[in-house]
This record gives sequence, C-alpha cells and structure tokens, in this order.
Amino acid sequence: MTELLHLSALLPAAFGACCTVGGRRGSRVLSGFEGFAAVAMFVAMADVALNLGLVAPILWVVALVALALVGLPLGRVARAGGNASASLFNETAQVAANSPLPDRPARSSANAALRDSPTGPAAHASLLHSSLGLIVMAGLLALMAAGHTASVASHHSANGLLPTLVLGGAATFAGYSAWRSATLYRLPVRNLLGCLEAASMAASLALMVGALALRA
Repeated sequence: MTELLHLSALLPAAFGACCTVGGRRGSRVLSGFEGFAAVAMFVAMADVALNLGLVAPILWVVALVALALVGLPLGRVARAGGNASASLFNETAQVAANSPLPDRPARSSANAALRDSPTGPAAHASLLHSSLGLIVMAGLLALMAAGHTASVASHHSANGLLPTLVLGGAATFAGYSAWRSATLYRLPVRNLLGCLEAASMAASLALMVGALALRA
C-alpha cells in the first residue's frame, strides 16, 4: 500500500513539473529557477521512491535545501521589480485619467503589462511557494530514505518527534498549496497555470505524507 502511494505521488509531481517547464513566461531567471526546481523535486522523488540509486538520498536532501536558499533571495528581487512595475502603472493610469480624451488602449496596455509582469507580489509568492516546497520535499525524502514514521519511536523521544514534525509540516504545506490553488483559480484574471502547479504539489505531498504515515 505504501509503495502504491509513493508511486501515485509521482504522477501529480510529473504533471506539475510539465506545467512549470512548459508554461512559464516572463523573466528567464525566475522561470528557469522554478522549472529547474520542479524537475529536481520530481527526479529526487523518483530516485528515492523507486530505489534507483542515482544519487545518495542525503545528497538530494542537501541539493533541495540549497535550491530553496537560492530561491528565497530571488523572490525578494521579484518583489522589488514588481514595486517598480506598479509605480510605472500608476503613472500611466494618472496620465490617462488627466487626459481630456478617453485613452482606453493605453489603460488596457498598462493593465496587461502589470498583470503579465514576471516580477511583483505574484512572482514573489510563486517563488516562495516553490522554495518552501523544496524544503518540505527534502524533509520527506529524508524520512523515506531512513524509513522513519511518526510511530517509529516513543512519542517522548526526540527520534519520534522529528518525523512527527516533518509529516505535520508537510501536511500543513499540502493544505496551503490546495488553498493557493483555489485562490489562484478564483482571481479575476484566472491563473490556471499557477492553479494546476499548486494543486499538483498539494496532491503529491498528500500522497507522500499518507504513505509515510502508514509505514509503521
């Protein structure tokens, strides 16, 4: 049963990686990082779940955490760039508002440019989600490799507490990913790609958490 759940978790992970790699636009640096992170997570999951032995599990854990540490400052850069884009949008809107003639094309262009900007709060939130996902996945891979579960040791021992914290954190992040997917779907300008990416992350993590929780 646990092996089936691990294999099932690879399906949404593969789907999410395909969405991330094939559907990104905008900044090459930011989209390239997210695409590389998605592929790295999928390959690491497949390697550990299928016992392929491509890379030692501890190296996968270190690599995913290192990628997450790279993504966090990229998120700050994206947010700073978004502030500049928002300032330019405000200036354009002010000029259009003061114009004696309606300038709908200018406003529409400004709205489209701001909406599709590869920087800003939306890009920052996406990078933060990817970085946190890398950290959560690293913790789950460590548990998979070690064969730990929340019931391996006594609830009063440190060895039993760590798997419980990792599984609890992963379950919480899966819930957050599901909430993020629903939120992106309900936006006035629907972000279907981001919705699918977050949903696939939530499904993959939920299956992995279920598999590790059942392995007693």
